[in-house]
Amino acid sequence: MKKAKRSERWILGGVVPLIFSISAKASGPLCATVFSDVHFSKMDDKVTDKQVAVFKKVIDDLNASLGGLAVPKGAEIQVFIEHSAPVADPLEMSVKAGVRYVNTIPSVGIARFKSKPKNEDLKNYYKTPSFSVPILAHEYGHLIFNENYGPREPIWRDTIEGFKKLLPVLAEKNQELDAIELEVNKVFGQMSGEMTPEKRIGLIVKINELQNEAGKISDEIFELQAPFKGVFDRISPYNEFFADVVAVLYTGNSGIIDRSVSFTRKMQGNNIYTKGALQSDKERDFKNQVKHDEDYEEHGYFSLVRNGVWDSYLASPSNRTKKRGEIMEAIFSAVAGETSRVIRNPTPVFMKAEATWKELNRSLLEAIDREMAVRGIKKLK
Repeated sequence: MKKAKRSERWILGGVVPLIFSISAKASGPLCATVFSDVHFSKMDDKVTDKQVAVFKKVIDDLNASLGGLAVPKGAEIQVFIEHSAPVADPLEMSVKAGVRYVNTIPSVGIARFKSKPKNEDLKNYYKTPSFSVPILAHEYGHLIFNENYGPREPIWRDTIEGFKKLLPVLAEKNQELDAIELEVNKVFGQMSGEMTPEKRIGLIVKINELQNEAGKISDEIFELQAPFKGVFDRISPYNEFFADVVAVLYTGNSGIIDRSVSFTRKMQGNNIYTKGALQSDKERDFKNQVKHDEDYEEHGYFSLVRNGVWDSYLASPSNRTKKRGEIMEAIFSAVAGETSRVIRNPTPVFMKAEATWKELNRSLLEAIDREMAVRGIKKLK
């Protein structure tokens, strides 16, 4: 008999959480410094001052490139040597940033290489984690979005505050699920070896009872989060697009997100993050977007806009450097306006439909063109 599977839970991933995956646990910062109104915390004793300095420069450069946008207040960058995935949490205004990313096995924890990887790309990455910088820029982009969007959109602000109040209840429910999972695994452990049919049946009945109890708690969690999920789901594609813009503007590389995410998945040994995940990665490249995967996954939802923005504005090195602040401000203003239009719509917007996807991509690109024109930034073609 297979080991019991953990009850499914809806974990914010993408927009509010912007949580890409389950975060590794840490006992707390070993050292914390403040830079440009941002706290940097060393989360393990292997993090060096030099590594923190690299991340500090990224954040400092971004804060100097926001145009009229506000710098995230009281943000914290938690620096790990190894982390299971990058995580931006706007509820806490924090980012979990890894110098490198590693695979996490639930029953074992972080799995490290016992010897150097044979794959040349992986060996180079393990020695020089070149993708940590653009990933940090992307995750910090989520905090920039939240800092600037909250004050202008009451629906988003109220959603965030309402969800914060719900967190203690969700934490308690999740602890109940954790306890049930441990009990289920304990019962499974008792089923090894020989036993009477009666005892085996008794253990199976016990497992079914525990799993039914877990199912009820999972349903409660879903119902508690349901009022917030609709808002999160509609905002997430816009939030992810803006965060990608931040990373591309910073690095000047149109394909940096596609390469970073695909490569770190390879590093983690996980290329099935979601159905169609690899296709979604490719749609985060700001060049040559001609189609969209059938799942309309939030990270790659605005693939057509990415292509249009690159061709019209970001392909120019001069624009990416000398006009970075104005471009950042223009794209945020367009994204904020379109996001509010969607979440204020009295009729729920079914975003996972081809006609809706095409319309929202077209509308956002037109909004960006208008905001660019207001700032005197001309289209390249």
